[in-house]
Amino acid sequence: MIEIAFIEPYLKKLHGNNDNLKNKFLILYTISKNEFFNKDEYEEFCDFVDDNTTTIELRFGDDENILHDNIRNFWEVYNKIAKQPQIVKCVELENGEQTAIVKTFWLKIFQRRCKKIFKERNKIIKKRCNPSALRYRRIHGKWPKYCIILPTYS
Repeated sequence: MIEIAFIEPYLKKLHGNNDNLKNKFLILYTISKNEFFNKDEYEEFCDFVDDNTTTIELRFGDDENILHDNIRNFWEVYNKIAKQPQIVKCVELENGEQTAIVKTFWLKIFQRRCKKIFKERNKIIKKRCNPSALRYRRIHGKWPKYCIILPTYS
């Protein structure tokens, strides 16, 4: 199920030695729709998560011996991901741990696609404003070939 949640990457020194959780994101807290849209509750959760992540960062951040097995810039990733709500797919493992598959990147891909289509549409509209295109449309009842197709979001 897709949810909004605060997550953090698994770190052996912080979460204990568990091979099932290696290279996974752990769910700290999930947020319901009502909690997300209620400004006071949402800010309270953000403060709670910010306090917890700051504590972990202060406790382990200066220790250079604490490194992630696969992520070289672990603390940069930790600061980006752990302090913001993420769109995730929740997966419960056999032993009860809740892990997350981050889906926020799909939103960024969708935004890039929309931006590209918007730019193409504006180019076609400018071409249609050209007097020769308007004249062609008035004579033939359709736009010229170079501006006939207006890109859509589907």
